[in-house]
Amino acid sequence: MIILGDLNCDFYTNTVNSNTKKLIELLDVYQLKQLIKEPTRITSNTRTLIDVIITQLGNTNITTSVVIHLGISDHSLVYTCRIISTRKGKPKIVETSQFKNFNRRAFESDLNQAFVDTDVYHDNDPNEIWKVWKSIFLSTADKHAPLRQRKVRSNYNPWITAEIKNLGHRRDFLKKRAVTHNSICYFNEYKKLGIN
Repeated sequence: MIILGDLNCDFYTNTVNSNTKKLIELLDVYQLKQLIKEPTRITSNTRTLIDVIITQLGNTNITTSVVIHLGISDHSLVYTCRIISTRKGKPKIVETSQFKNFNRRAFESDLNQAFVDTDVYHDNDPNEIWKVWKSIFLSTADKHAPLRQRKVRSNYNPWITAEIKNLGHRRDFLKKRAVTHNSICYFNEYKKLGIN
């Protein structure tokens, strides 16, 4: 069982406040341990461990606990990896037309010939005309661009452009440099991106 909470510890002064002492005592009483060991909120003036992950003592299902300094906030991302066994979901399979060998002129010629051979407009009912027209069009399309099945990723997000990705990488780079070098210049550049 993983619980999130607060552990306020200033890494510059190594001071622990009374609430932190109470939390440590509580962890000790219930035989729990705190997995995060480095600051999770870093500014130009402070380095504090605020975001924690707590688990049972002796829990062997935890493989790693990590702090990642992202540029989204002045709070860093904390996460832990836990060994669990789950079944993988089946891949999503879609049918798409294959246009690799598509010849537009041949397609148009076959389509025109099919419409000439079949009197599409012999009926006065528009629904019947639509059914015949659709049937001719799809059968000709299948001949020239046959359907094939392929696996697709389910996490494709077309609205995330290359520009957005580059800005995110730049933001994360500046945040990591600011944390690593404790540099006001990097913190200022990071803030110019409109994060804070």
